[in-house]
Amino acid sequence: MRCSLPSTLALTSVLMSPVLAVAADDPAVTTATRQRLIQVYGDLAMSFTANQGQADPRFAFTAEGSGYSVQLGRKGGELTFAGASNTEARGEHADGKTALQLSFPGANETSTISGLERLPGDSNYLVGSNPSQWHTSVPNYARVKYAGLYRGVDLVYYGNHRQLEFDFVVAPHVDVTTVRMEFKNLTDGEGPQGKGKQLSVNKQGDLVLGGETDTVLLHKPNLYQTAMVDGKEIREAVEGEFVVEGGEDVRFHAGPYDHARELVIDPTLIYSTYFGGNGQFDSPRVTGLAIDPSGDAYILGFTTAANFPITPGALKSTNGTGIFISKINRAGSALLYSTYFGTQFGGSLASLAVNSKGEAYVAGIASDFPTTSRAYQRTAVGEAAYIAKLNATGSGLIYGTYLGGSSPDGFSQAFQIVVDAQDNAYVLGLTGSFDFPTTAGAYEPHPPLTGPIGSPQQYLEVCFLTKLNPAGSGLVYSTFLGANNVIAQGLALDSLDNAYIYGSNLGAGRIQFPISPGAFSNTGDLYLEKLNSSGSKLVYYTLLGNYIPSGLAVDPFGNAYLAGIDTVKGAPQNVFVIKMNTTGTALDYVTLLGKTSGDKFAQLSQASTSMSIAVDAAGNAYVTGGTNDPQFPVTPDAAQTVFVAAPPAYSQDVFLTKLDPSGANLTYSTFLGAVGDSLADFVAIDGKGDVAIAGTVRGNYPLTSDPIQAAHNPNLALFVSEFNLGEPFCSFLSKVQLESAADKTPGFALESTFAVGTSTPIQAETRPLNLTIGATTMTIPAGGLVKNALGYSFSGTVNGVRLLLFLASAAPQPGAQTTCGTPAYKLTAVGSGGFFGSSASPIGVAVALGDDSGSAEVKATGLN
Repeated sequence: MRCSLPSTLALTSVLMSPVLAVAADDPAVTTATRQRLIQVYGDLAMSFTANQGQADPRFAFTAEGSGYSVQLGRKGGELTFAGASNTEARGEHADGKTALQLSFPGANETSTISGLERLPGDSNYLVGSNPSQWHTSVPNYARVKYAGLYRGVDLVYYGNHRQLEFDFVVAPHVDVTTVRMEFKNLTDGEGPQGKGKQLSVNKQGDLVLGGETDTVLLHKPNLYQTAMVDGKEIREAVEGEFVVEGGEDVRFHAGPYDHARELVIDPTLIYSTYFGGNGQFDSPRVTGLAIDPSGDAYILGFTTAANFPITPGALKSTNGTGIFISKINRAGSALLYSTYFGTQFGGSLASLAVNSKGEAYVAGIASDFPTTSRAYQRTAVGEAAYIAKLNATGSGLIYGTYLGGSSPDGFSQAFQIVVDAQDNAYVLGLTGSFDFPTTAGAYEPHPPLTGPIGSPQQYLEVCFLTKLNPAGSGLVYSTFLGANNVIAQGLALDSLDNAYIYGSNLGAGRIQFPISPGAFSNTGDLYLEKLNSSGSKLVYYTLLGNYIPSGLAVDPFGNAYLAGIDTVKGAPQNVFVIKMNTTGTALDYVTLLGKTSGDKFAQLSQASTSMSIAVDAAGNAYVTGGTNDPQFPVTPDAAQTVFVAAPPAYSQDVFLTKLDPSGANLTYSTFLGAVGDSLADFVAIDGKGDVAIAGTVRGNYPLTSDPIQAAHNPNLALFVSEFNLGEPFCSFLSKVQLESAADKTPGFALESTFAVGTSTPIQAETRPLNLTIGATTMTIPAGGLVKNALGYSFSGTVNGVRLLLFLASAAPQPGAQTTCGTPAYKLTAVGSGGFFGSSASPIGVAVALGDDSGSAEVKATGLN
């Protein structure tokens, strides 16, 4: 038997760099306020991680930029750039990377290096199987400062989105020409710049270190001085330029300026690579997405990034590889944690789930990943399925266990994990081990053999479904699934913990999975089966025709929803959505999304590809993927109504579509894309109207008009976008005060007024309330608000914030639309102990009551 993820998912390749963006002034973007759209992850500012033993000891801080990584140490910085796979043509090391050292000749090697502006999210490194080599709660900073790099000159590194910038801050009466930069290529052996690379200044004034296939560029330096005018700080530009001396050293020349005041020199680093059809970046790959009840998003993937930590005794000394799990807050404004796994011998994590407490579960295959003392299986024989449960901060394992047989010739692999309301984990996978652990009374406790063990006719590659208890210490049930010709691809649960599995039946002339009596169909490749909650009985097994499936979801009533590609011969490639009834005997609907006529799918035809589906409690289905059809159906309130990928014959836009419970109507549908190629691989929902999608975008980013920069940047980039498709408040106004002084506990005071826009009063005591201030979201669960004579109140600690909140009826807001008259409400809240932002710049404020919400960017004031 073969058992796998769809190949389209397995080949997904992404780079954590520029995020897919929908610009406010783009004509394809409407002004509709029906949805809240956040582009996150790649658009989060670059952060600098302190080295607490997880990285090369020569460096004090590491960071990752757009296609490169940064290591900062006593002797300067090293920048390692991802590169093409054609290493022979590049004349570089076999790993295809370019390592560039930036040093400062004559600098003070004892200058103090420190992190500035600590960020709210920490990093955790659970690297290898030895917990003593793990590093947790490693701080991240927005800036790194070299104090006294030269006499009277400080150096400050920081990020502008994913681009590295660094400022030389020159004290009054200090000579600018003191500052020198030297570049040395660490991967090419010929000359200071390396083989084929030249250091020059182009006609735009940019400093260019260019070779045959890649370019490192420092934009023309921005020199300025600050001054106070009418009580406001302004920047006064100073003319300046790079000067290359001797082909190696770079100095700065400054025009006239006031030597009695401080001068700032600010260059920006850009990296661009152009490569052939089979070349690709050393890019992370996204393999999972989930949302917790607070609306925070979790992303799973793996990276071969140059700055992935190399821990002595735990990882190979070069080309480190590891898995990352990152958590982003609901507002998309902060990375709450990033946790890395690492391995010496390989391994991967293919699936992610999150429980109601914000604890992440991951599953995959490994041989030396970390396990815990009470784990069901602490060691692996060869490669085995691996399952881990992280704590809510991502800083440690609640459990880590293997799941496999005892024969070194066998193998086991987990490729999907889901979690029920009791925190049991259900793992779907593939095994070649004859003694893979199963339980008594399971539906299929013995492997389906094709011949006597040891005979030439005998082999085993069969799927399994295993339910682990919440502690990861034992099996609730474990069963084989089917035969060697059945390809299982996905798993979902209903509210009674019945398991649903879909995949492809290769059928003809082989052992076939038994079709259940009264099944919808007994022909076709696509199958759907339902196993009871104890794993002991097949409820139904049915075939559904010749579709290519890519996603499965189940509503609380046990209706199953499948999405994928319709492969009808002679027709364009459309997305299909199928809703199967609870007994597996009939289809409630079959809906096609995309073009209705034209040529069959080919390179130049209009085609749409579904990659993932989710369903909410009301039976609304959410489908995402990619399309190159400009006529793909969108709704008037879409975030992006116009197809923008170019050229359409070769490029795709992402789509997100919401179908009503009948499957006959689109309640929401939008493009989401850039000039390039985009595809969403995952969709997840949280039950409050939050919908997240994740995938890849290929953008064309010409850096300058200079011919050396004419090549576009075709790298794939990871994006995560979050929508809120619940009903918005009809109006929403907020005022907020912040306490952000370094010597005081962070706090806020908020006053918000809003109207729901309907005649039905809110039912606050039965709906969860989410309050977001800056980078912190506070969730009061349903039933947490207490009704009293004045309205509703709450007092307690939520997500680490001491919170006091009142919600009451209010008079209609002045100037609001007439439809926003009544009912109207006023929410007041004070809190302390979180990270809320600074009054120096606008912050996001959002209130969500069940599916209804409102948000605004607010200029905060200081808290008196």
